[in-house]
Amino acid sequence: MDEILPTRALVTPGYQYNSDPTCREINGRFYLFTTHDPFTVNFQKNNDFFRGMYDCHAYSTTDFDHWIDHGSLLNTHDSGWHQGSAVWDGDLGIPANGKFYAYIPFRMNPDSEDNYGHYQIGVFEADRIEGPYGDVHGSPLRSWDGQEIWGLSPTVVYADSGEPYLIWGGDAGVEAHHTVSLAKLKPSMTELAEPAHLLQVEEYNAAGGLEYFESPILFKRGELWYLTYVAIKDLEGKRNLNYTETDLPGCYIQYATSKSMFGPFHTGIRHFIHPTLYGDHNNQQGVCLYRGEWYVAYHIGSRSRHRQVCVTKIGFEADGSLVPIFPDQDPGAGTPGVSHLTLDAFANKREAQEFHARQDATDEDGILRDVHFKLKDCGYLRFNGIDFGNGAQGYRVEVSCENPGLNGGHLEFRLGNPQGQKIADARIEWTKGSRNYVTLTGPATPVPGVHDVFLLARGQGGDAEGHLFNLNWFTFTRGFFPERKAVYAVDCGGVGEDGLQPDQAAGPEGWGYVGNTVAARTDAVIYYNASLPNALKTGRMPTLQAPAFGYRFPVPGGSYGVQLLFAEIGDAAYGARTFDVEVNGRVVLENFEILTSASGPNRVAVREFPGIKPAGGGIEVRFLSKGGRALVNAIRVYADAS
Repeated sequence: MDEILPTRALVTPGYQYNSDPTCREINGRFYLFTTHDPFTVNFQKNNDFFRGMYDCHAYSTTDFDHWIDHGSLLNTHDSGWHQGSAVWDGDLGIPANGKFYAYIPFRMNPDSEDNYGHYQIGVFEADRIEGPYGDVHGSPLRSWDGQEIWGLSPTVVYADSGEPYLIWGGDAGVEAHHTVSLAKLKPSMTELAEPAHLLQVEEYNAAGGLEYFESPILFKRGELWYLTYVAIKDLEGKRNLNYTETDLPGCYIQYATSKSMFGPFHTGIRHFIHPTLYGDHNNQQGVCLYRGEWYVAYHIGSRSRHRQVCVTKIGFEADGSLVPIFPDQDPGAGTPGVSHLTLDAFANKREAQEFHARQDATDEDGILRDVHFKLKDCGYLRFNGIDFGNGAQGYRVEVSCENPGLNGGHLEFRLGNPQGQKIADARIEWTKGSRNYVTLTGPATPVPGVHDVFLLARGQGGDAEGHLFNLNWFTFTRGFFPERKAVYAVDCGGVGEDGLQPDQAAGPEGWGYVGNTVAARTDAVIYYNASLPNALKTGRMPTLQAPAFGYRFPVPGGSYGVQLLFAEIGDAAYGARTFDVEVNGRVVLENFEILTSASGPNRVAVREFPGIKPAGGGIEVRFLSKGGRALVNAIRVYADAS
């Protein structure tokens, strides 16, 4: 077990590894947003070069004693334009326009490279604080004139006028990266409105030592703007004049002040948060105002690359200077020695690797450094203190199974112990691959209160070691609505997998494709969940000579919904395949491009069009090529979907 330096300021009772905190008050609660080192004190994975940071979490409290873990808000699966697996020090839950925004750096170079990587920033939007967050652009954030931005530590700061600005630090993987950039955001919060201002900070001082390193956090109190940031004493052995001989070695949170948010911030530098006795070479911080008081969240290290977050109140001297914080002595914001954590039953996702205990559950690498668990008969994962409130009505769970001989496979949700009350039961079937994930839904017995939950596997016909199927993540839902039954559900270009109908040509009065078309196929894993891991490996497109093709579905009068699923399964580059989609002669998608819409290759973009009225005895969907050949992978037609 990894060793964290004891401190009363930890917010997750020594259970969850978390790092790179930011914070803010939302609806009267203190929200803490963090990255996630892999994964908990109960289950640890390699985090060399911090490449194992797979997702972002949220926690909230009102009293700093009782915390709620809101689960995984966003992870490396949520965009597909990066090669590496890590998500680093961004920010989430930023309210604007009736929505919530996130700015997250993704590792752009492959994990196979033994380095800290280089990063570009994704922009995400959600309807709820806890997500899910959707990739706005399907590509990294660009500068105001369309140029690439390489950066870390993005967050939003508001000018005196109330206008939002994005602040970020330079990327550790590119030359001259020790910079702080500040640029006004457009009202949409998703694009920069102007060229970036470079804030003046002390990078190298007179003795040659590096001062500003990373993680710029800017806030205003009274008439002063405070720029806090990470610095490392005498980095690479170069003397830094901002430190005395008696200062501990390691990582400091420093600060400088200015009368303007644009600085300069290169003089009057002082210590804010000191290193621990370990001499940490890693720390980061978030600062916010909560109920009229200022707080800072920071992480402390261990003897490896796993970290945990502390929250404490900021003290100010009469002249506005910050009272120094010493983590070894920090009592934290709550009652000393008291910190209670419950898990939100209705989290966006509760990752399997966050378990408190396991039996007959073997970890296996999934996709992009996540981990799923291979469960044997009566094997389980236990999660402590899940808060159901007034009770859940349903569940969602992501599973996979590579065992064609699986018989009677199901996952039971039990309370208290492996033989406790069963509140839900998911039937598991062969998905034709351990990484071919499907999301299952079903009803749950509503039981109120806080309970330990066991996810228990049952069945026969496992692999040679007895593993039946794999569990990736789960959550509960406040309501349960059975899935709609489709009138038509077509495996375009395929033989009918994942419960869809085999593709066929339309007869004189039957359903099917029309026009000169060919089928396309890939063997790659379709890894953004759409519960069609096999069918979406195939698609249908026109021949080289034919610009368009379509599908015809005879239906009686009424109202219908048409759902189209797309995955870029070819070698097309961004922008190379664009097309229009018509439903009964009306353009519903114009200049549609799969890669951007799906945020990368081998990922799914779903578009649904309700309220479709039959014309000429049916529904016709046409795909009209513009650049490259149009492509569709699956189609569903639902009755009464308007």
